[in-house]
Amino acid sequence: MTVDLEARRLKLPGLEPEITLRATLRDYGHMIIPIGVLVYLLVAGYTPRLAGGLGIVTAIAASHLRPTTRLRLGGVLAALEDGAKGMLIVVTSTAAAGLIVGTVDLTGLGQRLGSAFIDLAGGSLLLGLVLGMAIALLLGLGMPTTPAYIVQAATVIPALIALGLPPFVAHLFAFYKSCLAIITPPDASAAYTAAAIAGANGWQTGWLASRLGLVAYIVPFMFAYNQSLLLVGPWYEVLATVFTACLGVWCLAAAWEGYLLRSLSRLERVFAGIAALLLMAPSLILAVPGGAVLAWLLAAQFRGRARAAGTTG
Repeated sequence: MTVDLEARRLKLPGLEPEITLRATLRDYGHMIIPIGVLVYLLVAGYTPRLAGGLGIVTAIAASHLRPTTRLRLGGVLAALEDGAKGMLIVVTSTAAAGLIVGTVDLTGLGQRLGSAFIDLAGGSLLLGLVLGMAIALLLGLGMPTTPAYIVQAATVIPALIALGLPPFVAHLFAFYKSCLAIITPPDASAAYTAAAIAGANGWQTGWLASRLGLVAYIVPFMFAYNQSLLLVGPWYEVLATVFTACLGVWCLAAAWEGYLLRSLSRLERVFAGIAALLLMAPSLILAVPGGAVLAWLLAAQFRGRARAAGTTG
């Protein structure tokens, strides 16, 4: 949403797609089959090793359903080689993380860190989440996402669970925050890579990436207080929460970019920010005034656009 609003604000022209959705589904849609098989086997309780192995076999078989994806022996061998090379970073990272986690566990440092974490939070879940975010970002700066998450599994995550978070939420919160290090300066490795390709300033690109991904820093706090965003709960509550959260994200992007249907005045940007906070808050009651503020903002935008069109005419 942020990228779309910025493109509209800058009046950037769109690009014609090289291939239609229908052609994509016709030529490559069958490759969804191995993903479905993988997810089914994991949900059904099979081991990840068996699920992954059968997923690979299914992918090779499914590739023969269309000429556009058909793999011959050379292609299969090349894919296996690429997969093995891609595993090297995962193996080395998890091995190093395993040494760290083992040391933390054997020395009792994990329990001490967890106790210190709870004491610093003072029993406050919000403060605990803020501290957890800071630790996840710091760990993510120094190591890849997977080992950063594994280290937190032995230190931060148990403390978050002790503060009242469900285990799956605590794990997802820590993992989510670890992923954000790749767009957060001073690390921002993904942003620096993109800057090198584009020939842009790496430091400015890193801060721009953080600005464009602002909502990603907020989403974990949203699902920590309301698991409906993780599709947990009654279906009607899930639908309502996801809908209001999407509206809130839209308002936040508009407030940050200064553009909605047209350029926003300073007062309109303030109201867009207020609407974003109310709509994204973990309470459907607050979504009502948030929706009212958004309705006022849209009405003001439509009136302003109509006046501008009349003046131009």
